[in-house]
Amino acid sequence: MKIIGITGYIGSGKSTVSKMFRDRGFYYFDSDSYVAKLNNNKEILSEIKKYFPQSIVNNQLDKKILKEILFKDYETNIAKLESIYHPYVIKKIKRLIFIGKILFRKFLLLEVPLLFEAKINELCDITILVRCSVATQIKRVMNRSKINIEDLGKIMAKQKKLNYDTIPFSYIINTDKTIEDVEKEVIKIIKEISNE
Repeated sequence: MKIIGITGYIGSGKSTVSKMFRDRGFYYFDSDSYVAKLNNNKEILSEIKKYFPQSIVNNQLDKKILKEILFKDYETNIAKLESIYHPYVIKKIKRLIFIGKILFRKFLLLEVPLLFEAKINELCDITILVRCSVATQIKRVMNRSKINIEDLGKIMAKQKKLNYDTIPFSYIINTDKTIEDVEKEVIKIIKEISNE
């Protein structure tokens, strides 16, 4: 079974590209969706409470309060939060790899924004970077969420500290192109990795 890691900065189009693979039958894991489910995990809530006690209200995570706390010192606080989630995400991925091999799956597609920061790339046979222009990034994020431009700037500044230009990805997909052109690239990649 080949493990494929897809990553990219916020608003790059990772989910759109991942869906193109999924629509073609790829066994798939979305770390963001999994992290959202973990917010109901008692162990996770207990750990978050140690660092950000105000964000736990009636034994539940108040995402609005947590967001306000995070952006007061974004780089420091997000690093703390990521350190809580990463071990659970990695454990889940290793479990999926184990199950996938038993079921003779050909591929496992991992959509992970922090693929390299969490060293999940070390589990991958193939890595794909999804990228676009900064203008496209900002437009996409501002259109889909209520985040303000200042907070988005903090997220983008932190992400760009990991310079993707220095990383030898197996494939790079530019989503500034039309959706049809992006899909053609995905189909080409699928053909190549299927014949390896």
